[in-house]
Amino acid sequence: MKYILQFLIIVSCLPSLHANDAEYITSANTIVPLKSKNIRLDKEILHIKYLKNGYFSVDVLYYLYNEGKSKSTVIGFEAPQPIGEDNLDNQFFYKPYSVQKKLKAEWKAINSQLFTKAENSGIEHFKVKVNGESKNYNIVDVSKLKEKKGSTPFVGYLYYFKANLKHGLNKIHQKYTCITSGSVDSKYEFEYILATAKEWKGGKIADFRLNIQLEKFADVSIANTFFKSKNEWKWHKGKAVTETYDDSGHMKETRFYIQDGKLTFRKKDFIPKSGLFLSAPRVKEYCYSDDCEVLPYSDYTNKKYLDFFKKDYKSLKILKNMPYARRGYSFKTNYIASFYKKIPWYKEDKSYKANYNKLTPKEKNWLKNIEKFKLKIIRNLPFAKRGYKFKDESLYAYFKQYKWYKPNKNYKAQISDLTKTEKALRTKVLNVKNISDKEFFKLLIFRGALYKFITEQN
Repeated sequence: MKYILQFLIIVSCLPSLHANDAEYITSANTIVPLKSKNIRLDKEILHIKYLKNGYFSVDVLYYLYNEGKSKSTVIGFEAPQPIGEDNLDNQFFYKPYSVQKKLKAEWKAINSQLFTKAENSGIEHFKVKVNGESKNYNIVDVSKLKEKKGSTPFVGYLYYFKANLKHGLNKIHQKYTCITSGSVDSKYEFEYILATAKEWKGGKIADFRLNIQLEKFADVSIANTFFKSKNEWKWHKGKAVTETYDDSGHMKETRFYIQDGKLTFRKKDFIPKSGLFLSAPRVKEYCYSDDCEVLPYSDYTNKKYLDFFKKDYKSLKILKNMPYARRGYSFKTNYIASFYKKIPWYKEDKSYKANYNKLTPKEKNWLKNIEKFKLKIIRNLPFAKRGYKFKDESLYAYFKQYKWYKPNKNYKAQISDLTKTEKALRTKVLNVKNISDKEFFKLLIFRGALYKFITEQN
């Protein structure tokens, strides 16, 4: 079996293991020519979509212009092996290598028929079309290739298929899914290498378009590698902030807080020096109780921001307005407005009208659980007064801020310990759906409020 390998498409999806701080790392690459010198890359339209459970889908359309005669060629798609204990030195993607040496190794793997199954590569649902025609493909495991000094250093899988490239414009369409990375610093990461596009005739992409679709209220960082300013991006509603992530201030990234999760980038005569590196930061997740849901944008590295554990009315009101703040609601209450204007992701939208019915189900549950937690606090207030040391961390964290709370590990909570009024309080709480915020704080502070609360009509 002999072919003339005119050029190679390289789009790699790499799940890899790192010591203790990461589970996977995903990378992808634009197409590159290896032998043909008369093919230019007129357009690349790249769609990257976050799916769920750490998966991304990649849908990329290439418009190649063949200045020469029509030719039959073999096109390849490279997928590196996972980096793990058995493969700690994968030179295929991250280290400099000889293109010709790699091409020779892959070509030898094809001729040696080192076939493998798709599930071994980490790539799922791989499909390709050339000028609208779906192509069948084979997969070889290049890592199985033996050389005089041992295995080839170009560890990876090669998907290859025949294609006829006509003179003029040709269209290649690829689709696949792959799992992304995760680490102590990020919920997921995605990397797409663009620099190899310079290997086409002219050394540039005449028209490059990048469309990214993430989850709603996405909070992601993109390294300023192939762009200089956040102003080169477009989004509908949200905010972007440029940050530095090294002491010298030279390495920059742009933090995007996007309501609909859509980002676009477009560049003419694009000469990429590096690639796309996108990550969703994994910062301390704020949650007011054990059973609450965490909302995007509600994650902070500094606990002072949204802390329902503070024993004041204002903190609670600020917290309950978060779903509306995420949409840019223009607050009329000074202390709420002042708080959110200091939050990095807040961008005022005077046209937005707060509407509970238009909140997401998750946001509605989030608000309902705040009310449940308030009732839970009041229901357990009599035991807190007696010094019960709560195993429930959220209750313990709440009560310990009060000077009167003296945890006593020897005290065993018993209903029989409660006074008639306290028992009535617990019964009342079990039969109401909510307590007003002002009433909630009165019950915690004023003894007289307890009697008034339990004697009022529902």
